[in-house]
Amino acid sequence: MKKMHLLWYKSILNVIICLVNGNKARTVPVKRKIIRKNGGEYSLQVQICQYLSLVLDPKKVIWTSFPAGGGGKIRGAMLKKSGLVSGWPDLQLFKSGIYHGIEIKTTKGFLSENQKEMHKKIKKNGGKVAVCRSINDIESVLNDWTLV
Repeated sequence: MKKMHLLWYKSILNVIICLVNGNKARTVPVKRKIIRKNGGEYSLQVQICQYLSLVLDPKKVIWTSFPAGGGGKIRGAMLKKSGLVSGWPDLQLFKSGIYHGIEIKTTKGFLSENQKEMHKKIKKNGGKVAVCRSINDIESVLNDWTLV
């Protein structure tokens, strides 16, 4: 994102300099390539959340997601300072007092060491955790956990 802003500022600066000097302003094309870290994972999570909204009975299962990834160092520091512990699954589900966590990963994604450690802690404390890479994975896990 910073590179895009820098290119934009250079382009504007070029126009201003040319106008001040009485030259014809020559525009510099600005590349608008937005890099989305884990963009595939985000898209998958959106699809999964839409699916959960359709199949889960809100009277029996409560759930939420908290988008903790991305946003840079400043956002990360703010989240940590406000109490967010790294490694928690992307989706939090509760049924009959039992915690169910779903970590969403793309086919190429892998768990961080913090995530592996948190999954162990959750299981040790009676919760359930799964890594899902598709809607089919979600469907299978929900059936295994009798959430649908």
